[in-house]
Amino acid sequence: WDRMSTITVDTEQYDDSQQSRLHFWQVAIAMANDRPLIGVGHRGYERAYNQYDWTEGKFMTNRAVHSAWFGVLAELGYPGLLLFIAIVFGSLRSCRRLRKAAERGEIAGPLGPYAIAFETSLVAFMVGGSFVSFHYNEMLWHYFALTIALERVAVREMAAQREHKEARPPATEAAASPEPEFAWG
Repeated sequence: WDRMSTITVDTEQYDDSQQSRLHFWQVAIAMANDRPLIGVGHRGYERAYNQYDWTEGKFMTNRAVHSAWFGVLAELGYPGLLLFIAIVFGSLRSCRRLRKAAERGEIAGPLGPYAIAFETSLVAFMVGGSFVSFHYNEMLWHYFALTIALERVAVREMAAQREHKEARPPATEAAASPEPEFAWG
């Protein structure tokens, strides 16, 4: 409730909160620039914060980064951030492809709605993750894995539907009669 009461704080306190978040992100960039290839290590932001804090504790010590994106940048460096972005957008792309395939009728059943649910969840992470450090939240990583699994199931479903269509004779051809043809005359 103490945190909730800060929603309606005066402008000066709000500006401090906003400035602190921007400062934490600048510290993350400084960490990444200092160690661009490997960052400060897994969950290393809080441990390294005091070394990189040029305000000498204005926003207290051992602070969190308050952003999944800047957290990955600081802790894993630029290659880690690029890989993380590739994973997020790869998962989004898979969901979008499945959603479009469901709209076209290429896959049936709940696969389309599942893709929509995962896509929505990933967009919510992208927005929320910009202001909260939950890049190591295990549910996020489960979502990445589940989008891969969902795509594999959908690919198999589409292949099975194609085989089923190819096995049936086209509707325009007359079906062969089981009886032998009779010739008049």
